[in-house]
Amino acid sequence: MAQGASFTIHGSGYEPGQQIHISLGIEQTDSFVMDEQRAVADAGGNYSLTITIASDLPPGAYGILTYVADHGLGGPAFEATKRFAGIDVVAS
Repeated sequence: MAQGASFTIHGSGYEPGQQIHISLGIEQTDSFVMDEQRAVADAGGNYSLTITIASDLPPGAYGILTYVADHGLGGPAFEATKRFAGIDVVAS
């Protein structure tokens, strides 16, 4: 993915109306490079969100994390909502 480019992520398997939290960060760290975004699952449990890579984001390996908030409960049910995907950012 080139700096400044946009792409759309899609997800499924959620409860209708569930709010999905979406973050972009440096792969295998807790450092995020984009403010957290949110999407709401439609009646079929699906969502999509378009993300634009900052034009000044340094090239490298990044990860997308999605999850459903558990209001601080944690545990296996929360962990089961997490999904990960990796992207490589290249100079434009």
